[in-house]
Amino acid sequence: MRILLRKNKKSAVWIDLPLSAALFAGYLLCVRPSFDSIGRLAFQIFSALGLSVACTLAGLLLIGDLKFIGLSLSLFTAGITAYALYGQIMAQLAAGEPFRRWIYLFYYDRPMTVALVWGAAFFTVILFRLLVPAKYDLSAGFKNFIRYASAGFLFFYACFLLYSFVLQRPPGNQSSYNLIPFKEIVAYFTGPTDFYEDFMYLMGNVFCFVPMGFYVKIYRKSWKIPRLLLIPAAVSVTVELSQLLLKTGHCDIDDVILNILGFFLGAMIVPLCDKARRLITRGGETGIF
Repeated sequence: MRILLRKNKKSAVWIDLPLSAALFAGYLLCVRPSFDSIGRLAFQIFSALGLSVACTLAGLLLIGDLKFIGLSLSLFTAGITAYALYGQIMAQLAAGEPFRRWIYLFYYDRPMTVALVWGAAFFTVILFRLLVPAKYDLSAGFKNFIRYASAGFLFFYACFLLYSFVLQRPPGNQSSYNLIPFKEIVAYFTGPTDFYEDFMYLMGNVFCFVPMGFYVKIYRKSWKIPRLLLIPAAVSVTVELSQLLLKTGHCDIDDVILNILGFFLGAMIVPLCDKARRLITRGGETGIF
């Protein structure tokens, strides 16, 4: 791979920048098949994953610096988010009473597709970093990749949380609550409900907290799991209680359970990857994060 063999990376920046722009365009195209197939869950998921992995492998073959792949990913998530905000502004301006309420433009399946494309690309690079022989020092480039790729994603993630928990839940609606653990989860598996809706509910509540766990663990590696789990518990309970008190939705203990599970899964990625790298390099490296 050129990324491993090229010695003078700075001399080829003029090549990497246009290739990064092309990769950014490629990531944008990765979401199109899924966006055009709303309701076909398996196709939505596997098209986003497969196309994103293919684009990233092409980037690893062609681009000489990992930070430029990170830049492409960051531009992708930031660009998608900016386009969604632009769509909301245009819809508001076209409304009879603009900016009086949030206009519902899309369901959770589109943010899911964006997250799948970013996640598949991000973890393809992580897998590449894990498997590269220890004699190739990619640590500096990988750290730059994490920083660059995370910037746009965290912007997207913050906007998604704001959209999910605040903007699309105006106060004053009817509210309800469930304090019996696993009651709603079991009902989704056993009741006469729609699979598409069930998947969005269950996986949405799990995976929306995975990035939080991942990034908290990266920056607080010394924290043990019991201490870490206080964060999702506090955030999720606050959100659920606000829905009950402000009458913005359904307050559910099962949402808290699923959120904590997602946070835990995200937090476990970091030590598992570090341990894998120690094993692969036989102790030559203590980890990658």
